[in-house]
Amino acid sequence: MDTISWIENHELVRKRLAQLLSSSRKTVYRMSETEVRRWREKVVAFTRSFATKLKRRHKFPGDFERKAQICIDVIHTLITSLRDHSEDALYCDDYAFLVSLCQRATLLPLSFSCPEVLDVGGDEPVDAGASANIYRGSLGRADVAVKSFRLYYRTMKQVKKRFIREALILHAVRHPNILRFTSIVHEELKLCIITPWYGHGHIMKYIVGVEDADLKELMEQVADGLHFLCQYRIVHGDLKGTNVLIDNAGKAVIADLGLSFIQDSTGAATEQSHTAEDPFALAILRAQCAEAIRSGRLSLSPRSISTLAATILSAASSTGGGTFRWMAPERLVPSAYDLPTAKATMQSDVFSFGMLMLEVFTRDLPWGALRAEGSIALSVVTNIRPTRPSTIPDILWEIVCDCWSHFPDGRPSIQEVYNRLACIP
Repeated sequence: MDTISWIENHELVRKRLAQLLSSSRKTVYRMSETEVRRWREKVVAFTRSFATKLKRRHKFPGDFERKAQICIDVIHTLITSLRDHSEDALYCDDYAFLVSLCQRATLLPLSFSCPEVLDVGGDEPVDAGASANIYRGSLGRADVAVKSFRLYYRTMKQVKKRFIREALILHAVRHPNILRFTSIVHEELKLCIITPWYGHGHIMKYIVGVEDADLKELMEQVADGLHFLCQYRIVHGDLKGTNVLIDNAGKAVIADLGLSFIQDSTGAATEQSHTAEDPFALAILRAQCAEAIRSGRLSLSPRSISTLAATILSAASSTGGGTFRWMAPERLVPSAYDLPTAKATMQSDVFSFGMLMLEVFTRDLPWGALRAEGSIALSVVTNIRPTRPSTIPDILWEIVCDCWSHFPDGRPSIQEVYNRLACIP
């Protein structure tokens, strides 16, 4: 039996070993749950080692896809079965490896594929985002939302990676306040993620139509879902009102994990992107940030401020994700914080959560009076924050302000935020 056959038939191998042990001991031998779990963990480790070599395509000419698909299916099946028993760190590391392997092979577990005929009712999308259109469809007797990724020749590779990452992460997390994965469509020119259809739409649409909605309760539910993601080292990266849906029971559900990723055990992103920043502009920015924090204002000419704002936007845009109105300052100018990357973190998600609270309680965009993204970005990096609206009670405003701390280490964890919200009657 060659290596790939051993991996594919690992359960048969385990049962055969049990039979051999039974015959040698002259009694029926059954592996305990602990022994089965350890066996499966070792199979995952062995398959990871084999798949690491498999990623070098030239070593396995001709049947790379077949072997990669077997490894992907085995790893996914085993780590899913081990999810409730393995240490969080081990599970997260294994799942991050699975994401990397799937992206390298441009494959997903076969169990993800749509088992029934998907009927999309019409050519016109009901909504559209930066990278995908949303359609309402049906799968069997259930209404579903179909997120169809837009494919262009120049960005095909990046879109496929994003599709694979989002599908895997969405499948991995099961929580009442996180959008539930249903299935996928994975074809050469058609990439879709299928989830339940929620007629209420996103939270901002919902609270405009339901004036007596319990806003504090909805924010508590979002914090609960975000805390669950944090437990699995998953960073959302684009938390805002349009990315929080309201399910059929009126509960908040975090959606659009397209920019999310799993941090490694050191807290770094599994995939990093570096910003192309102007060193001279950043030197000015550091000094101006420090002065603005002390005095509450910028002492630059309007032209210099405009140039500086353009520099911030250019650098932040190169990170490939996020929305400026909700974005933490360290994501806009990471090198001003001695950070190597502008990738989102759990701390920047907390900052965005504070902006989401403002958005929900005012029923308006953060920085609603400002239309220019450069002005917003410059305000954020110089420690200027939106003024307090009359619609937010004192106890909730304190939470918002804590989430907006200019320095990541000064912000509360999302668990602390959730606990504080849960203690408010």
